Amino acid sequence: MFFSSEKIRKEYRDHNDGKDNLVQVNDGDPKQKISPIALSIILVSILGATSLSVSVQLGVNQWIDLLYFLSYVKLGLSFIKYLPQIYLNFERKSTVGWSIHNILLDFTGGLLSTVQLVLDAYSTNNWDGILGDPVKLGLGFLSIAFDLIFMFQHYILYRNGDNRKNEMEAQDDIFDWERERLLPNDKENRTINNYV
Repeated sequence: MFFSSEKIRKEYRDHNDGKDNLVQVNDGDPKQKISPIALSIILVSILGATSLSVSVQLGVNQWIDLLYFLSYVKLGLSFIKYLPQIYLNFERKSTVGWSIHNILLDFTGGLLSTVQLVLDAYSTNNWDGILGDPVKLGLGFLSIAFDLIFMFQHYILYRNGDNRKNEMEAQDDIFDWERERLLPNDKENRTINNYV
């Protein structure tokens, strides 16, 4: 909307001293199609959120019910986002071209989030608070579980395969240009300065 809606762009400029938003056409591929599954998830989420908003206005539900619904949508989407990478690693029998460091950071975040929840419950003597925030607990466990699967794939299942070594060598050949220096080192600088 920040790119395609002139009304939203104008409202943004009104809120930001006349400056345009930095969203550009390259932030989304106009040829990209939304899959029927993704469209269904989006429609169910919007329909559910809209229904709950209306029911809150009518006094049938409370705002917290809407927040719980939206948090469960986030939990479901978080579950879905991990599946393609697990499948891709399985299909290729390799984790080449994919950073384990992000997984280690995600694992640490999930673990610390869960530990924080437990410590907060302990310090306030409110153990019901753990289940009172089921999505935070769920996101922590979800991250930990999927990250353990990714670590198992990376460090155990596909760590020594010939395909992995061949793929790495092939990628090294393809991406040598990524390692080229943009600026000359000190020795090259001295040589360049001698000619100038």
